[in-house]
Amino acid sequence: MRTRTAAEIRAQFDVQMALLRQQCMQYDAGNTLPALDIFSRIWVLVAQRGGNKSLLRHMDVEHNFKAYGTTDEPPPAGLRHQWRCPLVVAAGGGRYQPAYDLRPLREMDFKTWWRRKSIFRATSGETLSREGFVNTCGNQDGPRHFDEKLTNPAYIELAYENGMKLEFARSSPGPGEPLLEIERALIRQIAFEFDYAAVKAGLIAGPVPVPMHKQPGFQISVKL
Repeated sequence: MRTRTAAEIRAQFDVQMALLRQQCMQYDAGNTLPALDIFSRIWVLVAQRGGNKSLLRHMDVEHNFKAYGTTDEPPPAGLRHQWRCPLVVAAGGGRYQPAYDLRPLREMDFKTWWRRKSIFRATSGETLSREGFVNTCGNQDGPRHFDEKLTNPAYIELAYENGMKLEFARSSPGPGEPLLEIERALIRQIAFEFDYAAVKAGLIAGPVPVPMHKQPGFQISVKL
């Protein structure tokens, strides 16, 4: 058995952050497929499962780490219909995109950000935390593992039952279709929040990669 040195742990944090930023920039450039690899980066950096420690825990900074979460306060006019999941907004091409800094970021302790704060409210009243989302999507729905069955009702509604109730039409009038790729937009926003917090904590140099915001290029409606 060999115990990692503090220098090795710090070097691995830098590697994981470099990979995270590379995958985020690919996503921001329009190639959304690398977003699936972001799940692994976030898992290594922050997730705790069983005897596995996150890099934040290995570095002994988790306890005092200040996270920054996208607020779920009532959004500005025009975004009000997307309040059920404040981390994403509708974007051109019939897809969701991360909110980035369209909504303010609020400081909170790490456990509240990761485990306690909900990012989606299902019609049943069940909520989905960042940890629940990363664990369910990453470990059951493809990015890290693909299971025969999905077990999180809130995630199932969000990802498979048009949980946001948003549709788009490429022509007006025209049939509505659910917006796509909410999982990829969500993990990109979580990566944005973590990168922002890591910069604020002095763990990595800024700036945090953020693209120019795109406006919707189609008509959006709410499916009631």
